[in-house]
Amino acid sequence: MIDVLTRRQPFFLDSAKALDQAAHNPDMKLYIAAHAVTNIFYIVRRSLGTTETLQSIKHLLQKIEVAAVNDAIIRNALATDPKDFEDAVAIKTAESINAELIITRNLPDYRASSITVLTPTMFIAAP
Repeated sequence: MIDVLTRRQPFFLDSAKALDQAAHNPDMKLYIAAHAVTNIFYIVRRSLGTTETLQSIKHLLQKIEVAAVNDAIIRNALATDPKDFEDAVAIKTAESINAELIITRNLPDYRASSITVLTPTMFIAAP
């Protein structure tokens, strides 16, 4: 999401393609963990400013549902003794909604995921 909103190179094109491909697939439902929305806002507003960042997030959320992060998810993420706590929360959130796939450029921090993890490039190349 950050790559798309900030047009970060060299990742923008594949990330935008992956988002577009997933958003236009009637068999897919897109989710983002609630904590990720605030993190994205915090990071992206430094590049785009508050107003444009809020507008961009509102636009994205027209096609993406926000998955709740609750007490159980936080405690389960903590119990994994994570290298990266934010990513552990994302994994546990995805598990809680029975997600079939996580798309991220950060594959190393998702090694413990019980859910298939692909980069945007891998996703758009998949049959």
